Amino acid sequence: MGQKTLVLSLIILLALVPFSIAQESIINEEITAGITPDNGIGWALDKTFENLELFFTFNKAKKIKIRLEHGKERLEEIKEMIDEDKVEDAEKAEKKHEKIIIKIESDIKDLEEEEEEIGDITEVEDEIDSQDDEIKEIKNKIKIKIEGELTPEQNAKLLEFISSLEGNMDKIKIEIRNKKEKTFTKIEKRTGKTRKEIMDQHGKLRERNIIKAKIIGESSIVKIEKRFTTRTSNKEEIIDQIIEKFSISEEYANNYLKIEREDSEELDEDIGLKIKIDIKEKDGIALAKVKVKLKFRNGIEKELMVQEIVQKTILTREQILEALVIENEDDEVDDEEEEEDEADEEDDEIEDEDEEDEGDNSS
Repeated sequence: MGQKTLVLSLIILLALVPFSIAQESIINEEITAGITPDNGIGWALDKTFENLELFFTFNKAKKIKIRLEHGKERLEEIKEMIDEDKVEDAEKAEKKHEKIIIKIESDIKDLEEEEEEIGDITEVEDEIDSQDDEIKEIKNKIKIKIEGELTPEQNAKLLEFISSLEGNMDKIKIEIRNKKEKTFTKIEKRTGKTRKEIMDQHGKLRERNIIKAKIIGESSIVKIEKRFTTRTSNKEEIIDQIIEKFSISEEYANNYLKIEREDSEELDEDIGLKIKIDIKEKDGIALAKVKVKLKFRNGIEKELMVQEIVQKTILTREQILEALVIENEDDEVDDEEEEEDEADEEDDEIEDEDEEDEGDNSS
């Protein structure tokens, strides 16, 4: 009877795997913690499903993307466990995340250095940068927890594994950029094409929306972010695209706006409306990050909040020009400027987050 049950279970698992792979585009839209490490058996079973999904994925680039999704889920689990002061369970998720990163690093090395891979390589690079933002948010959560009532041992564990998370992400960031450089160089030598020509032909343009709110003290801070890539480097054309792409519809705000409570008491009383726009150009592709932050007093109805969000995300040309910063990714950033950027991120009560409360539209 035991063997029959095991065989039946495996058949069910195998039947479900193709379905989960077919649903990849839907899963990409929003990844949450799901089953967390404090649910021992459930979490172990969840990992089994993930391994089966990978077992039946033979395309190397697609396997990397699936591993990145699994890694993103581990980061969400870490955040949830930290919020619940379950440091040991957060550490379990971090260890699993480390194993995923090691596999990704190996898979990146095995990617073919051909034109057809350029789109996948840039897409993977973008997702790695996105998870780097997730780690910044985890780091901020840990800073808040350390100032709270955790034991010295728990504090030490948290500091140790945030260092591990950052170190692991640095490894695959270097690996994917090296792979990208080798691939470009190989194609340039073989075809005589410029990098811009290669990207125009094979580079994938991407879009991602993020909208979330956090209650801090007596106020709610709403952050709206739009990221997109474009092949134009013309400033006026980029501004036109920001105006066209950034506005948030009432339906979108209602569907994706989620409100969380933040323990930190620090709050910039002068926020009101804050706009930040960064454009980075490299290899003929410009990555635009448009961020708007709004402050509301607690007690405001969600309907009124949504209406205000819709209105404030209709940016004028003057607002965009005032907030716009364009830089080449190869430009060196001096230490003072880098420290200012890091300080700004730490003061931002809603750190970059690309995944939890988003509609992820890739094209």
